[in-house]
Amino acid sequence: MSLYGLRALPRHVITRALFDVPAEFWRYMDSVISNVIVTPIILFIEDVYGKGWKSGLRWILWAQAAWGLAAIAADVIRHNPGATADPSNLSLFTFPRAPRDRRSRVAWTWEP
Repeated sequence: MSLYGLRALPRHVITRALFDVPAEFWRYMDSVISNVIVTPIILFIEDVYGKGWKSGLRWILWAQAAWGLAAIAADVIRHNPGATADPSNLSLFTFPRAPRDRRSRVAWTWEP
């Protein structure tokens, strides 16, 4: 199951009825997954396109990881899950500007 699917599960009444855990658990679970959900996408893009010019995608990955850890820590310290801004919004502006390596590892060819 993907992180997106796992994050969507507690939003349904039937899931909350099947698993008898406090509502606070679901809020923390949603917050943690939201803070790290972009990381696998960055790793996939890096695998397809390479690290980019001067390892640009690697820098984005480390920035995302640092943001995710800081956001999780802030939510736990403040006892308020989800209060930290979602890091995926920043990624929407970062990815189109991420430099690409000209020597892409994937050959996009079509053969009939």
